[in-house]
Amino acid sequence: MVRLVLTFACRQPRFTAEVVTTGEFLEEARQAGIRAVPTLLLPGDLRLIGNIPPPVLAERLLEAAAGPAGRP
Repeated sequence: MVRLVLTFACRQPRFTAEVVTTGEFLEEARQAGIRAVPTLLLPGDLRLIGNIPPPVLAERLLEAAAGPAGRP
């Protein structure tokens, strides 16, 4: 999942990605409300938890990159 997100961020100029290791940044994870890994936080308070199939993840990333108008 991380590899796909980082690849997407490299190819989409409107999209950035940041990987945080919760074991090393426990307080930041708590502040973000992360209680399970992997957790992906996207704009618009969209949160994806667990191992998301690549086609579904790619669709959600494209929606997030498009902004609020790109979401159904």
